[in-house]
Amino acid sequence: MATSGATLALTDDGYNVVRSFLMNQSQPTTVPLVATSFISPDATTVISVVLNAGDAATTFKLRDVSTGEPRAAAVTMPAGSIASFTWPV
Repeated sequence: MATSGATLALTDDGYNVVRSFLMNQSQPTTVPLVATSFISPDATTVISVVLNAGDAATTFKLRDVSTGEPRAAAVTMPAGSIASFTWPV
């Protein structure tokens, strides 16, 4: 999973450019996930946004790197979908 603090795609064309780049960087059997995370302005919540830029559904778990603990049950995202996850700091 790659992370970035920058906005990835604001339009369909932008999404397609990002998806094309990721697909060209991945092994044929890899379903690329792109994620970014940040803390809310009031420092009470972590927000993660995940994009499945692949052509197939994929299942994953978010983990808190400070504890190694899962922050979500196994999540299955359809191809081309985006989801957000939140949890308290």
